[in-house]
Amino acid sequence: MRTSLLVRFGRGAPQISTNDPPTYSLPDAEFLEELKRINGTPRETFENAELMRLMLPILRADFQICQTHRYTEEPPLSCPIIGFGGLCDEVTCEDMEAWRVQTTKCLSLHMLPGDHFFVRTHEDIIVKIVGSWLNRI
Repeated sequence: MRTSLLVRFGRGAPQISTNDPPTYSLPDAEFLEELKRINGTPRETFENAELMRLMLPILRADFQICQTHRYTEEPPLSCPIIGFGGLCDEVTCEDMEAWRVQTTKCLSLHMLPGDHFFVRTHEDIIVKIVGSWLNRI
C-alpha cells in the first residue's frame, strides 16, 4: 500500500496567521528592495534586466498566494509531514511545530542553521532525511 508524504520548507502551518503587510503589490522598485532584503534571489538575477522582467510576475504571484491565503479548517491529513526551517528565519520553530495538528500521523521537524533560504546550504541533509522517509513509505 502506498502512502503520501508532505514536505514543507520554511512555511508555518496554515492556521498560523501573520500581520505582516502585503508586499506583492508594491511598486517594482520597492518590491525589488523587499526581494533583496529577504536574501532569496541571487545577485546575478537582479543584474539581468531581461531575466528580472520574466521573473517579477512569477515572484509577485508567489508572494500574493502566500500573503492572501486564508485558512479554512479541514480534517487533518492522513500522511506524515516533514518540516524544515531555518533557525534564523522569521518563520519560527513554533510556527513549524504547528504543522503537528495538520496530520493524524507524525511531524518530523528539522530546524537547520540559516535564514529562510537554508535549503541552499543544507541540500545533502535534506535529501538524506526525505530519502529516509521515502524508503519507509
